Amino acid sequence: MIDFALLGHPASAEHLAVYQPHADRQTLSAAFESLPPFVVETDLIIPAPDGAPLRGKLIVVTFLPENLDSPKGLANANHKTREACRLAKDMGAKIVGLGGFTSIAIGAHAVAISYELDMALTSGNSLTAALALRQLDLLLSRLGWNLKNKTVAVLGAGGDIGRACAMAIAPQVGRLIAVGRNRAKLDDLASNLPPHFRRPASDFRLSTDPRAALDADILLAATSAGKAILAESDLRPGAIVCDISYPKTLSYSSHPRDDVLIFSGGIAETPFTLDIAPYVGLPLPYLLHGCFSETIALALAGRYESYSIGQGQITVQRMQAILDLAQAYGFLPAPLYRGQHLLDESALETFRNSSPQRHGEHRDSVSL
Repeated sequence: MIDFALLGHPASAEHLAVYQPHADRQTLSAAFESLPPFVVETDLIIPAPDGAPLRGKLIVVTFLPENLDSPKGLANANHKTREACRLAKDMGAKIVGLGGFTSIAIGAHAVAISYELDMALTSGNSLTAALALRQLDLLLSRLGWNLKNKTVAVLGAGGDIGRACAMAIAPQVGRLIAVGRNRAKLDDLASNLPPHFRRPASDFRLSTDPRAALDADILLAATSAGKAILAESDLRPGAIVCDISYPKTLSYSSHPRDDVLIFSGGIAETPFTLDIAPYVGLPLPYLLHGCFSETIALALAGRYESYSIGQGQITVQRMQAILDLAQAYGFLPAPLYRGQHLLDESALETFRNSSPQRHGEHRDSVSL
C-alpha cells in the first residue's frame, strides 16, 4: 500500500525520445499514446520526522501535451488521467498530485473525481506559484533590482498559477501586463485586484497577444500551451524570464544570450532524493516540481486534502500557508536552473555586464 501518488507525463516528443534515443520520433509518440497509464517500478520513499516513512509511486499518464489542442486529444488525456487516479486508489493512495497537464485534462471534474474515489487530489498550483515568486525574489536580490521600477508581464494570467502570481505581485511593480487567451478571465482578474492595487491605464495592461509580454523587464510565464509560444530570440535585452510552465513557454536558443536570464520557476529543493529526475525533466534527484512537492508536504503533515483543486482556491493567503508548511518539512525554493544548467554567479555577472538594465539600485523583496 502507498500513501501518495504522483501523476506525470513527458513534456514533449523530444522528452519522450530521451528513453528511446534511436527510435523514430513519430512512431515512438504513437506507440506511447496507445499505452495505458503505467506505474514506475521505483518506490518513492519519503523520510518522515515522526513515525514511519511515507511511500509513494509515480504514475506515467501516456499522453503528450502537444496533442491536447484537439477535442480527441483532450478526451484521451481526460480518460487516461481518470484511469491513473483509479490506479492510485487501488494501490491505497490517500492523495494524488496532478502533475503537468493532468490537472488540465480533468479540469473541473477534479472535485467530482475526488469525491467519487474518496481520495484527495491536488494540482499543486498553490506551492508552484509561491516557489516561483520566491525564486524570482532570490534572483532580484542577487541583482539588486527594485520591482517598483520594473515592468512585469504575467503570461497565462487567466490560469490558476498566472492569476495567483499576478495578484501577488501587482502591488509591488511599476507596471503590470496581464496576458492570456481568454479576455473574460483577464477582465475578471482586473476586477479582483483590490482598488488601491489597481493601476492607471498606463501602468496596467491586458492583452490576448502573447507578444505583449515581450515589453516587460520581467516575464512570469505560466501558460497551458502544449508547446513553446515565444522564443529566446524574441526577448528584449536585459529581460528576465521565470518560466513556470511544463512544457516550457519559451524555446531556448542553442547558444544562450548573455543579455537575458531564463530560469525554471516553481521548483523545490527537497530534503530527500527521488529517482525520477529523467521522468520529470529535472537535472538532479533532489529537485522536484511544485505540484509534486505540495502533494508530499501535505502527506507528511497528514493533511489528505484537495488543497489546490476548485475554482478560486489559488489565493495569495493559501500560497503563503502551503509554502510555510513545505518549508517546515525542509522544502526550499530551488537554485535557479536554465534547463539542465545551473545559473551560477558567473552567469549572473555575464548578464550584469551585458544587460542595459540599471543595477545596484535599492530594492524591495517579492512578497506574498
